[in-house]
Amino acid sequence: MNKNIFFAGHFELSGSTDLPLSERLSGDYRSLVLGSPTKLVNSATDLILPDGNRYLGPFYCEKASDGTFTSTICSEVIGTEYAAVSTCDIIIAVLDRECSTGTVVEIEWAIQMEKPMIIYYKVNPDSVYDVQSEYWFVIADVLRRGKNAVVKKYEKVEDIAQEILSGEYINLLP
Repeated sequence: MNKNIFFAGHFELSGSTDLPLSERLSGDYRSLVLGSPTKLVNSATDLILPDGNRYLGPFYCEKASDGTFTSTICSEVIGTEYAAVSTCDIIIAVLDRECSTGTVVEIEWAIQMEKPMIIYYKVNPDSVYDVQSEYWFVIADVLRRGKNAVVKKYEKVEDIAQEILSGEYINLLP
């Protein structure tokens, strides 16, 4: 049966601010998974991954209650994200060099809801903690309380995208 997957993580924007938003999102792991950064810009409901599972969100611009696309009405963005995490079957989160506070909250929601999740993180060799990441606190909490969680190191976002596109990520889930 196909699953709804929520993909958490900081939106990776690169290039000049003069470039269109979709071009600036081209290096984001979700753009690589979706096959197009344009699909990551505005909320959509028909994004099917190659393995038949559905991309649930987030999007750079979420849909507001009046039907417009916005990332400026905080309570509506939070409501949209909470609804997506609530209805997802799996959450995949990437903790990288610029982890967003929203991602941390989404991970905590997923823990509370006992959602299956995969957390990818980059190793920080300078870390003094046994979880060698700048986000050791979040990862340690996932390891402590996430009943259905898998935590995995990564080096390049392309590796995460390949694992998702190949369907290998499903085999990681508890």
